[in-house]
Amino acid sequence: FIVQATSSLEVMTLLKKEAATYGKCVVVVIHQPRNEIFRLIDDLMVIKNGRTLYCSSCKDFIDVMLPKLAPLPTTASMKA
Repeated sequence: FIVQATSSLEVMTLLKKEAATYGKCVVVVIHQPRNEIFRLIDDLMVIKNGRTLYCSSCKDFIDVMLPKLAPLPTTASMKA
């Protein structure tokens, strides 16, 4: 379907709602999503140089993987 939205947050919210309504899986590629969008993601796959670095729940990524990464200015705001 075609989405006409005013923001990427609105698009992600609509996609998640439609996926739940119709029992579908939505795959989205997002480069550096802002915090509000990142929190809408259920499962996450992180790929670097063609290799999978992480593939599991987004919450586990925040709790387990972020502390192991180099400090980033925005990681503190990503924690729940």
